[in-house]
Amino acid sequence: MDIIIPRALVATTPATFLNDIISLEEVYTKDEIVNVLKSTRERISNKVCILVAERYQIPAFARFAI
Repeated sequence: MDIIIPRALVATTPATFLNDIISLEEVYTKDEIVNVLKSTRERISNKVCILVAERYQIPAFARFAI
């Protein structure tokens, strides 16, 4: 889970995000996805974090400070 979730989303784009997140949701819960993304050391973009937050209607979070 800690490896698969970030790697599945590291290369996602707004155009492919829906398909990518649906694939993850078939295996993992919303809470698992969010918690892994918040704690991973993988280079997940802030844009992906915002897309995840919007999908789950949670406060936006970022991996990197701007």
